[in-house]
Amino acid sequence: MVKDGRVKGAPDLVVEVLFGNKKHDLQVKKHLYETFGVKEYFIINPADKEVITYYSDGKKFILQDSKKAKLKSKLLHKTISF
Repeated sequence: MVKDGRVKGAPDLVVEVLFGNKKHDLQVKKHLYETFGVKEYFIINPADKEVITYYSDGKKFILQDSKKAKLKSKLLHKTISF
């Protein structure tokens, strides 16, 4: 939401590219995004092009998919191949 020229609240979609501390992205950040209401969370591993997709059921993240070189978004109603 944009109010008084400032963005407030959690984003609907977060895309993380794994680099460095994978445990931090896969556990700590996932928990934070889940807690603050992010609707979709994509984790991309560039080493093997794996994409892990989570979506929120309103309370917690549900694993949606894990595919190679394909990102499927419920929120955007799109599938993107790379």
